[in-house]
Amino acid sequence: MKAASIKTTTLLLLLASCASTASSEEAPQEAAQELPGAGEEMMAMPEPTPEHARVLEGVGRWTGTLTSWEAGPDPVQMEATQVVEAVGGFWTVCTMTCDFMGMPYKGNGHVGYDPDRGLFVGDWVDNMSAAFAGMEGSYLEDGETLRMRWQAPDWMTGKLVDNWSDTIQTATTQTSTFYRGDEQGEHQKVMEITMTRVDG
Repeated sequence: MKAASIKTTTLLLLLASCASTASSEEAPQEAAQELPGAGEEMMAMPEPTPEHARVLEGVGRWTGTLTSWEAGPDPVQMEATQVVEAVGGFWTVCTMTCDFMGMPYKGNGHVGYDPDRGLFVGDWVDNMSAAFAGMEGSYLEDGETLRMRWQAPDWMTGKLVDNWSDTIQTATTQTSTFYRGDEQGEHQKVMEITMTRVDG
């Protein structure tokens, strides 16, 4: 037998011996550990509230017009579509598309309700800005107008400014009016979106 083969065989035997010895020794027993709350009943899944049901009334396909005052005092109007889908019984996700002043626009947002804070909450991102808008709001005293508030960069200065929108929705129509500035003082109407349901 060649020396290299002898060395290899010897090494394999030593390894086999070590493995046999290790497996024959009793491994130390570790004390069983229980996770906090083990054995207790899991917290029940939350149930959607009437406010969540109201959010989901917007689920469907909508078409209409977007009117913008961003380019000056004269309004610019363009066709727009939005698809609103349910995310379980708590949230909706909206995708809106239009041709915004000659450029293709796409935006996505979520809307839900935070029962602990008693506020409607949402967010919005789009392909024309790196800004993320986190929103919150509630229905006004009329019970029909949902006012959502957030901060976003001003297109001219880049500084964060207050924004809000008022949305009134029926079974077949939806109108959202957007404002920028001081809600109780100087502000301007910057956009209005009027939609009609097309899936029912």
